[in-house]
Amino acid sequence: GGGGDGGGGGEDGGGGVVAWAGSTRVGAEPELVRRVGGAFLLSRSLSSRYVRLLFLSTHQFDASRARAAVYPTDPAPKPKDIKQASKRRLQSVSVPDWEAFSASLLLHWTSAASGLELDGAVTKGLRAVRNSLSDQRASAVLGWPLMQQAVLAALPTALGPDRPAVALRSTVAAVSSRMRPLLRAVVETCGILSSPRELRDLFGWLADIADTLRAMGLSPPDAAALLSCLTRCLPGQQAAGSTPPAPPAEPPEPPA
Repeated sequence: GGGGDGGGGGEDGGGGVVAWAGSTRVGAEPELVRRVGGAFLLSRSLSSRYVRLLFLSTHQFDASRARAAVYPTDPAPKPKDIKQASKRRLQSVSVPDWEAFSASLLLHWTSAASGLELDGAVTKGLRAVRNSLSDQRASAVLGWPLMQQAVLAALPTALGPDRPAVALRSTVAAVSSRMRPLLRAVVETCGILSSPRELRDLFGWLADIADTLRAMGLSPPDAAALLSCLTRCLPGQQAAGSTPPAPPAEPPEPPA
């Protein structure tokens, strides 16, 4: 959750959502908030809430529909199951949650030039991620296994050096057993940005990712560490708006 009338740290337009470490993105929200506040003489916090709800309305995000099938091999759910799944998805989402979702999307997927629309450079980069792994025959040999290996290799360091070895092995094993569904859901989420109709189902895909992370038994910090590793391992991730990590420092010269 988050959002609401403001609070939180960072210069984010009033809702406590800040950019990822190392990112220089500011998104469209600050400029939109300035325009709304000037046009309607609203406070900064109220203008921010208005902009975030307007963004959701503009893209007509739909959280009430369950998709017909998560993966091509899944059987289509019955109408009764769809209705029940829709109710479950809506029960836990509050207005502050929606505002926080909107604030994050505005920050990471828009720019001052794009306004309420998605930043073309970001969508192009994310579509490239999906396209590079869309050939299942190639990805079965090169894409998915290599990405999974890279994520699992980076995960122990990301989880922190102070964790007991037994707990660390258990966490990595739980992630490994469900890595393929997570990879597929993340890659498909990147691809839906190519179509406004598919973009409406964004929160359905996000719910799938959240369900997979919960099935892994991860805490929120561990889930964040896993997603950070996965983001760095996606092909073309720098084109998707990420800031490349700084090169390692050169070792000091030995004393004369």
